[in-house]
Order: sequence, then C-alpha cells, then structure tokens
Amino acid sequence: MRVLIPELAEDAATLATALVGQGHEVVAIPAITIAPSSETAINLTGAQAFLVASPVAARALAARVGVRTFPVFADSAVTADALRRLGFKQVEAANDARDLANIVGNRLKPATGALIHPCAAGTPSNLTAVLTNMGFAVRPLPLYTLTRIDTAPPELREALSADTIDAAVFTTAEAARALVTVLQRSELSTKARGISALAATTTVAAPLRGLNLLSITIPAQADEAGLVAAMVTVETDRAKAAQAAATQEQNRLEAERAATLAAEEEQRKQEAAAAAEQERKRVEAEQEAARAVEREQKRREAEHAAVLAAEEEQRKQEAAAAAEQERKRVEAEREQKRREAEHAAVLAAEEERRKQEAAAAAEQERKRVEAEQEAARAAEREQKRLAAEQERKRLEAEQEAAAAAERERKRLEAERAAAEAAAEEQRKREAAEAAERERKQLEAERIAAAQRWHKEHLESQQAATRAAEEEKRKRDAAEAAEQERKRIEAEREAAAASQQERERLARERAAAQVVAEERRKQDAAAAAERERKRLEAVREAAAEAQREQERLEAKLAAARVAEEAARRAAEEARRERQERERLESARQKAEREAMIAAQHARDQKEAERAAERAAQQAQQERETAEAAERERQRIAAAFAETLASRQAQKEMEAAEVALREQKRQEAERERRAALARAEAERLEALRRADEEAAQAQREATARERADQMRRAASRPVVDATPVDVTPADTPPPEPIPSRADETLARESSEHEPFAHRIGRWLRRRKSPDQEPPQIRNDDTTDEETPPGAICEAPPIPASQAVNIEKPKQDDLLPSAPIPPLRSDPPHQGEQAKSGEVAPHAITATTSELTVPEPPPSVRLEPRPMPEPDLPVTPPGTMTQD
Repeated sequence: MRVLIPELAEDAATLATALVGQGHEVVAIPAITIAPSSETAINLTGAQAFLVASPVAARALAARVGVRTFPVFADSAVTADALRRLGFKQVEAANDARDLANIVGNRLKPATGALIHPCAAGTPSNLTAVLTNMGFAVRPLPLYTLTRIDTAPPELREALSADTIDAAVFTTAEAARALVTVLQRSELSTKARGISALAATTTVAAPLRGLNLLSITIPAQADEAGLVAAMVTVETDRAKAAQAAATQEQNRLEAERAATLAAEEEQRKQEAAAAAEQERKRVEAEQEAARAVEREQKRREAEHAAVLAAEEEQRKQEAAAAAEQERKRVEAEREQKRREAEHAAVLAAEEERRKQEAAAAAEQERKRVEAEQEAARAAEREQKRLAAEQERKRLEAEQEAAAAAERERKRLEAERAAAEAAAEEQRKREAAEAAERERKQLEAERIAAAQRWHKEHLESQQAATRAAEEEKRKRDAAEAAEQERKRIEAEREAAAASQQERERLARERAAAQVVAEERRKQDAAAAAERERKRLEAVREAAAEAQREQERLEAKLAAARVAEEAARRAAEEARRERQERERLESARQKAEREAMIAAQHARDQKEAERAAERAAQQAQQERETAEAAERERQRIAAAFAETLASRQAQKEMEAAEVALREQKRQEAERERRAALARAEAERLEALRRADEEAAQAQREATARERADQMRRAASRPVVDATPVDVTPADTPPPEPIPSRADETLARESSEHEPFAHRIGRWLRRRKSPDQEPPQIRNDDTTDEETPPGAICEAPPIPASQAVNIEKPKQDDLLPSAPIPPLRSDPPHQGEQAKSGEVAPHAITATTSELTVPEPPPSVRLEPRPMPEPDLPVTPPGTMTQD
C-alpha cells in the first residue's frame, strides 16, 4: 500500500523505515513545522515531574534540559519511545491525555511539587486545565512554536487527485488537526474518502472524524511496533473492503443486466399487447364488416355464391403456402438448435481447461507459501536466539552496575561515618559554654537530620536517578562540613557557659547522637531493602520486556502471514474478477446471439401468425355470424327477463307502498285516538275545575249568608214582620222567558263568563214570585212554625263547617254595572254572517244585590247550593273562561 505520513521528518523516519520493511510505499509530507524557542527560561525549582504530550515536545525538552533521571509522564507509547531514545530513564506512558491525567493523579501528590509541561507557544492544553482542577500546579514550558501549512503541497494534491494514497498514519493530534484543516480549506476532503487512517490514540483520532474517511483504526499499543502491526490489519480490512466493493459492483452489474432484460421483456410484452390491441381492433372492424357483409349477403345471396367459392379456393391456396412456410421454419429451428449445442460444447471444453489451469496454479502457490512459512519460522528462531543473548548480556551489565552502585554507597557511608566521628570528637573537645548557642546548635542538628532523612527518602523514591542523588549528597555533605566548621569556630569564640551546663549538654548530645546513629542505621537498612526490591523490579521488568518482545515478534510474524494471505487473497480476487469479466463478456455475446436468434424466430412466428390469421379469417366470419345470431337471441331473452323483473319489481314496490300506507293510516288512527284521549282528559280536568269553583262559590255564599244572619240576629227586634228569607235549597220559580232572555241564555251557554252566570242566577233568585224561605227550629217542622215566629237556627255541626275565607263582593260580581241588554249589539250583523258570536257581543245589567238581614234570633240552616246550569262544551272547542 501507499501510506501517507503527515508527521515531522524526525517522527516519521523510523516509522517509515518499518513500513518500507513490510513492503509499503511511504509518502512523507509534513503538515506542521516547528521552530525552537530559545527565549524561554527554564525553572525546575520545586518541580517533581515532566508532562510530555508529543514526540516534538520530547525532543525540545531534551535539547534544553540536561537531566535525564527526572520522572517523565508521556501521553502515549509513541511519545514514551521518543523519550527513551533521548535518554530519559524514568518514563511512564499512558493511552491518551485523559489516561495521563488519571495516572498523574494516582502516582503524584499536589503538595510534593509542580509539574513541568513542555508545549508549543500559544497552543492551549486541556491536560493543563484538567490537572489544575485536580489541585496540581502545572508550569507550561513553551519550548517551540508550531506552525501548520496553509495550503496542500502539490505532491499531496496530485496524490489525492490520482487516488494513489491507500492509508495515512498519525502519531500526534497536531498533525491530524493540521491535515484535516488544510484538506477542508483546499476542498480536498471529498477525495480522501478512500483513505484508511491509523491513529496512535483516541486523542489523535478525534480530529480525523471531520473527514469522511474509509476507516479509522486505533492499535492496541500506541508505540511504533503497535502501529506497524496494526497496518497489517488496515491492509486486510482494505482488501476485504475491496473484495466487498467488487462483489457489490458485480451485483450491481447483474442487477443492471437483469433490469435491462426485464425492460426488454416488458417492451416485448407491451409490443405484444399493442399488437394484440391492433389485432382486436382489426377483428372488431372485421366483425363489423362481416355484419355488413352478412346484411348485404342476405340481400344479394345469389350474386355472391360464385365469389365465395372463388375466395374459398384462394384460402386453400394460402393455407398450403402457409404450411410450406411452417415446414421451412421448423427446419431452420432445428439447424439453429444444432449450432447452439455445438457452441455450448466448445464453451464447456474451455471451462474445463481453465479449471485445470487454476488447479495447477493453486498447487504451485501452496508450495511457495509452505516454503515461505518454513523460511519465516527459521528466521523467527534465529531472532529469538539473538534476542535472548542480548537480554542475557543486558542483565549481566545491570547486575554489575548494581554491584558498583552498592560498593559506592558503602564507601560514601563509611566516609560520612568517619567525618561524623571526627566532628563529634571535635565537638567534645571544644563544646560551647552558652546554653542559647547550644540550643540553636541542637535545632540546627535536628534540621540537618531531618534534611538528611528527607534526602534519603527522596533517594528511595527516585531509584532511577541514583547517580544524580549521590552527587547531590556529596555536595550536601561538603556544605554540612563547612557549616560545622564555621559553627565550631563560633562556639570557640563565644564559650562562656558553666561547666555543669556543658556536661548536661554533652550528655544530651550523646543521647541525641545515639538516637541519630540508630536512625541512620534503620534508614540504611530500609534503603538497602528498597534497593533490593528495585533490583528485583528491574529484573522482573526485564523479563516482562523479553516476554513483550517475544509477543511482538509473534504478532509481527502473524502480521506477515496475514499480509501474505491478504496479498494472495487480493491476487486471487483479481484473477477471479478477470475470469468473471471474461465469462461475462462471453455470456453477453451468447445473449446477443440468442437475442438475434430469438428475433429471427419472432419474425418467423409473426409470418406464421399472419398465415394462420389469413386461414382463420373465413372461420372467424362464420363464427361471427353465428355469434351475432346467438347474441341477438341472448339479448331478446335478456330483454324479456328484464321486463319480467321490472314488472315484478313494480309489483313489489306497489305492495310496499300499500303496506306503508296501511301503517301510516294505523299510525294516524293511533295519533287521533291519543289526541281524543288527551282532549277527554283535558275536558275532564276542566269539569273538575268548574266543580271545584262552584263548590267554592257555594261555600262562600253560605258563609256570607251566615254572617248576614248573625248580624241580623244581633240587631233588636222592631216588629214581628215575617222576614222574606228564601231557603237555600228552594229553587226559584221559572219566569216566562222573553226573546231577549232566550238569546241571553243561548249566548251565555257558549261564551258567558262564570261570574256573569252566577250573577244571572242570583238575579233570578230575587224575583218577587219566589216564596219566602221556610224557617225552622231544632224541634219543629215547617208546618208547626207559626207565621212571624222567631226561631233559633240550629247550630252547624263541626263536620259540616267549611273553613273558607270570606269572599269579597267584588270577587263575586263585576265592579262596574252591567249595561242593559241590547237586542242589536255592535258588529252583530257581521257575526251573524259568519255564524260566530263574539264573547263580548251580549251584555246584561243588574242592580246591586242586597240580601235582607234576618232577625237576631233567626239562624239559617246551611243547605247545599243547587248546581248552576252551566253549558257543556263539546270536545275540540275553546271556551272564553
């Protein structure tokens, strides 16, 4: 494959060499450039580790900082490899920036010191923000300036336009972002769709999602070996994708051919349908002509007999000619089938020969692959042997270095012990006399002991920087000796304390020295234990590195095998594609020949069908005539059936209409009966209302009369003139009615209000022809009571008493006097014409009614009032009241 590496030349050199060793063609086009910055001041005071996020930053840091034993944390295995090649001893790699932040948070403490982060000037870093939020003090160290290319180089533009780049390898996010930006700015992003990207980490792969690449692969290990091994996977995936694309292309071609055949078949069907439609129209036209000919034939049957005979002879001749053409067509078809069989036999022989050649080539390929595998196994065994020898020598060198370091440590400890013994002897001889100075000296010793303990603790934590720490301890010892010398001189000059205080201080110093010596021994034992553990860890790391090397070699061998298999698969796919193309061309040629033969056969069939149509024309004409006769008879029968069905339908409709009319009449009768019942109920209600009103009127009249009688009884008796009191139950004599009275009675029976009828009845009761009422007491009858006697009216039983409010006179009679009766009321002429009488057409007048008061001792017996002769209103009429 042709692989693009947009990294710097320093980063791409080793990776390009490894890829070329695998047989790939490398195109190195840097997408970024760097310029070192020498103005930045480097301050490592209080720092505890470096944070390196790219190989560029690793090289810039190595160029400006000389120390190599300082702890370094890298964001990926690629950066870690670059740091190790530059000589850094204590390097720890992460998978990406987020993983790096987690590792730093787990390994280090914010209180221990700051973190130095070499980076590009003016470039923001998410890692700095994350660690700052975690509480770490991060010092950005801009050691270089990173610049992206503005436009795509001509070689990159040509390669993308020619589609010659298969894959691209990215080890830094800066290069990935720069390439994505320049492709989008140059409008070349659409031409990168066929490129497979290989990114070292997810952080590097993030900017690549802005391009519509074929695939983005992230290796399991982000170092150079992992990238090289992952390239095999990329190549295999591309081979599979190419094979899938070839399969899709073949399927598309087959679908297009099937669609073409279907379209041709559809066109043939449409042509056949059009021909059938034309044939149908022609047959219809012929049938119409046949019907016309039949009518003409019936008229001139004798004249056409000879013509029909001649036409029959001609049809026989045409049928014979058509039979001859059919025979020739059958012979041509047999010849065509024979040629097709010969052609198929030739194709089968060629196919058998190609299969034999393919089997021989496959056998040769198998032998070649076996030979290559045997050579690869031999090379792998030799490589493992050399690696084991190198590892053995490296372990021996490390053991010798460890032994030398142990000897140097013991020598330094002996020198330090001798110096301390000499200093102690000097202090015993020349002890200071002042207590304050001795106290300060003890504090200084404690501080010095704490400093030594802290230095030894740092020495145990920084095993990889042992040599640098040894130099630092030597400098510290020299400085301590110089300080001790100055202190002794000052003590010698300022000795003024008493001998007792000096002895006490000497005892305290002796105890402190014993404690310090014991502490130094413990620290030395702990340091030795830590050194032993470090050596064991180094040996384990070496063994792990050896195992990792073996695994990488195995993966590399597997990758080579997979690469070879992919190459063979691609070659096999290419040969299969060529074979399919050849078969496809042969099939298309055979299809074209078959289509030509089919067209020829269709032409022959068309000629045969024309002959058959000519031969069948007479038969069709005869059948047409017979069919016409049958159709006429069928139409007549259908017409008769239609008439019968219509008649039956009309009868059914008439029956339904009669049934609906009967139901309607029944409903009307029921409705009328319901109305009659409702009217009867209404009249009954009116009658009950009139009865209740009459009863109320009677009771009111009885109360009024009883009141008048009580008032009359309460007045003194003037004379014994009999009182004209008419009993309530004695009906008045019937006066001789006049013509006006008859008219009044007749009209009142129809339209007079109830109050007017009551007034008329009362007027009749005041007639002078009435007999005086019969007054009785409790113990005599009407015959026994003499005239002029005063009798007590019997009391009204409580059961017969009516508790009804006394009616007013205005409620019984109209307030205005009734005018006299007129024989010619207004509008009588118009009402007589129509046969109607208005409610107000007839009026009557009467004087104010007075009832004579009975004597005080007379009490009237309540009797029921007679029923007034009220008119009965016939059903269905309206009354005025």
